Amino acid sequence: MADENLWEVRPQLGLAESGLSDRDLVDQLLTHFRGAGVDFLPSATLAGDGTAASVGGTCGLSASTPGTAVDKAVALLEHACGAVGISTVGITEVVVEPG
Repeated sequence: MADENLWEVRPQLGLAESGLSDRDLVDQLLTHFRGAGVDFLPSATLAGDGTAASVGGTCGLSASTPGTAVDKAVALLEHACGAVGISTVGITEVVVEPG
C-alpha cells in the first residue's frame, strides 16, 4: 500500500436548479457536515443574478494520490448534497494541492 499524503481538495458541483440562496445551501451543508463529524467547509459560487450556481467547499484528506483525494472529496460532497436534498448535475471544478 502506498504512503498516504495530506491533500487539500476544493470540489464544486453544479446545481440542477437555479434561483437558490447561496446562504441557505451553505448552511444546510455545514449543518450536515458538522452532524456527520466531517471536516469540510462548504461554499457556493454565484450566478450573474446573485443566486447560487454551484456548491462546493474545502477539505483536507489523506490519500495515496491526488486523484484518490479528489474521489473522496467529491463523494463526501455528493453524499451531503443528497442527504439535504440539493440536486446537482456533476463536477464543475476541482482543485487539489498538497496539504
